[in-house]
Amino acid sequence: MTVRLNIKDEYSKEFFQAVGTLPKDAFCEDPLEAELQKRVDEIDSKKAKLIPFEDGMNSIIEKIKAKHEKNYIN
Repeated sequence: MTVRLNIKDEYSKEFFQAVGTLPKDAFCEDPLEAELQKRVDEIDSKKAKLIPFEDGMNSIIEKIKAKHEKNYIN
C-alpha cells in the first residue's frame, strides 16, 4: 500500500518521530527505485550494452522507414 501525505511544517518533527517508531520492515522498497538501481548496476558492471543516442535514433528511424517505405517519396 502506498500513502501520500501532506504534513504541515509545524508538525514535521512529530510526524518523523511517529514514523521512526515503526519497525524497519514496515517500509516497502519502491519498485521504480529498485529497477533504476538494477539498471545502474548493470551499466556499472558493463553487463548492459550501451549505444550512443544518435545511433539508436537512426536505427529507429530506419526501421520506421522500412516498415512504411511505400509511403515515402524520395
